[in-house]
Amino acid sequence: MKECTLDILAGKVLDARAQFDMRLHGEKAYPLKAFEELWLALNQYAAALGDSRSLNRDVAWKINGLREYLELERFHTPGEVLAKADRMEMILFAGYDPYFEGNEPDTKVIVSIKDVVDEMDVPSDEHSAFLNRHTGELVTLSSEELSAAEEDNNIDKYPTWQQEMIIKAKEVISSDDYLPLPSKFDIHEYHIMEDFCCSVVDDKIRENLLNKIRGRGAFGRFKDAIHMNDIEEEWYRFRQGELEKIAIDWLEENQISYTKDYC
Repeated sequence: MKECTLDILAGKVLDARAQFDMRLHGEKAYPLKAFEELWLALNQYAAALGDSRSLNRDVAWKINGLREYLELERFHTPGEVLAKADRMEMILFAGYDPYFEGNEPDTKVIVSIKDVVDEMDVPSDEHSAFLNRHTGELVTLSSEELSAAEEDNNIDKYPTWQQEMIIKAKEVISSDDYLPLPSKFDIHEYHIMEDFCCSVVDDKIRENLLNKIRGRGAFGRFKDAIHMNDIEEEWYRFRQGELEKIAIDWLEENQISYTKDYC
């Protein structure tokens, strides 16, 4: 999984560098926005790389000597661009940023969309999922475990495995680092089902599905109908895509970096 994520992030660095070079040579104004996108992409790649020194060869080639390249390509290159070019090389090749002042966005955490969706798609209304915004840790807790943590009762009466979860629940509710993921109330499963029905191309199947989801028992009838029409796989793909959209909106709203890490 990590290798897959690194390949994707390396590709983003290379794409950002290509876009920056194109704008550098094609625009009169200095392409500051394109450079910032390169800066962000490099930080995300370096953060995912961690202590590993298995650098992508193309990324290393594109970043090595970047400052010298910028000085030669343009007169009056902005000072902040040259400073960040220096920092990029230190971050990538030395593994740290000596000029970090604590005011840049947190790029150390990069979470997998698939992992977030899997946690969002909890088995029942009795569970809640959380993400640690600083570490990327995902945790799902039951209502019972959260209640026990809030009441602060003696937890010895619980099984050992659940005691561990209650201790984790105490950590979650006492810290601002853990954010609740979108719940089933935010996901609106019925609306996703209705949108899928409307997306079906075959007129007869579409009208039949829309009729099936009216009134009580809609989900059961819908499940039977997609099975009868052999479109279960289409439904699962559609639903996964909608959950990913919700997850992406939530992550962007909370300024958390992510990758789809599909290889």
